[in-house]
Amino acid sequence: MIKFIGNLKFNIENLSDSDDTKLLINALHDIHSGKSEIHIGDAGTNMRFLCAYLTCLENKTFVLTGSERMKERPIKELVDSLISIGADISYVEKNGYPPIKIVGKALNASQISMKANVSSQYISAILLSSPLLKNTNQIELDGDVVSSSYIKMTIELMRLFGKNVSWTNDIIEIKPGLYKSDRQSIYNESDWSAASYFYNALALGDLEKVELTGLLKNSVQADSKIVDLYKTFGINSDFQTNQIKVSKINKKVDHFEFDFTDCPDIAQTLSVTCLGLGITANLTGLMTLKIKETDRIVALKNELEKFGAIVEITPTSLHIKGYDPISKNADILVNTYNDHRMAMSFAPLKFIYSNMVIENKDVVSKSFPKFWKEFSKLS
Repeated sequence: MIKFIGNLKFNIENLSDSDDTKLLINALHDIHSGKSEIHIGDAGTNMRFLCAYLTCLENKTFVLTGSERMKERPIKELVDSLISIGADISYVEKNGYPPIKIVGKALNASQISMKANVSSQYISAILLSSPLLKNTNQIELDGDVVSSSYIKMTIELMRLFGKNVSWTNDIIEIKPGLYKSDRQSIYNESDWSAASYFYNALALGDLEKVELTGLLKNSVQADSKIVDLYKTFGINSDFQTNQIKVSKINKKVDHFEFDFTDCPDIAQTLSVTCLGLGITANLTGLMTLKIKETDRIVALKNELEKFGAIVEITPTSLHIKGYDPISKNADILVNTYNDHRMAMSFAPLKFIYSNMVIENKDVVSKSFPKFWKEFSKLS
């Protein structure tokens, strides 16, 4: 997005080959080519980022749409915020949900107020397109901020490309100016949430070590928190040049709890680790999981219970209270709900339940097309 908005010419090294990345590239190409209907499939991040971007393209009209599941994912809070500063956006089908019609125009409000307790992606969407919001120099955050680390990551990337952005309390200040860079190439760090599935595999399987590449020790990604979290389960991370050696040491724990407000994308992985180790757990701060590819809290409860877990849930938490043990030879079908993270999170249970089958396993292409190829190397 930054490269496109700033009309920059650098190359991106280690670019993801995920469906979401391809969909964004195709959408940006369609916008540049003059197409009026922009389809982003299941890519929720793309929907939010492009919603903000398209409102700034003066005198152009678009319909931004996606898959059937995307039409069930709310976008009202972002749309309301944009309309409050003059954006021309209307709903094509259902109020509050995609598809949306956008008529681009100049937006001149000096401040925009946004609810901070719904999705950090709404805030990141405004931030990324802020160079096109010529007079908007302040975002006021209303309420407790969820996934604040993702907003911080967005700000750090903007600073990398010359934007002066600061965040103090509930105000984000944005100085005028376009994105700029004289770099020939930018290295794109690999995905820490993808790495979490291999930490999970190490915790549950008979492996002693795994080597992962493309990850940085001082990462701005929130999901790098797995380095600390998996120490709880006896997993050590040794950062070396261009790789991490992840190894297992003996460590027994009976209970795990953590607030995932800042890193919700790894909650599924950690819940499965707890299941595989047979320990109780309290996972809180899950308020954003209900508006993902599926309602991930309900999906987790459904699938964890197939393995004998006794699970209680609230709209913001999941609690593994105990277990009714089942046979390791049981035939278990894990439903993915068309959610890539469900497939990859549950995959390491194959080391324990040999007859387990994951349906719709190719759904991983959304974020990690080569997951099964890499996962097969663990055996």
